[in-house]
Amino acid sequence: MRTERVNVTGMTCEGCIGAVTHALGAVAGVSAVNVSFETGEATVQFDERRTSTGDLVLALKDAGYDVLAVPAEASRH
Repeated sequence: MRTERVNVTGMTCEGCIGAVTHALGAVAGVSAVNVSFETGEATVQFDERRTSTGDLVLALKDAGYDVLAVPAEASRH
């Protein structure tokens, strides 16, 4: 298991927590998601054999959000 922190942009209200949690939780291999509206950060635990940080970023973008900085691993996808 791997844990990755992603700085999410575009969250405008507390309701966005559910949308971000749902988008990340729907990615295959994700076992836990914790989203903080206050910090704009999502902490995601996932199985590296089933998904990647790049997949998490794509899921956020598909849901209408973006990230402040893409971890180096994600840029390879």
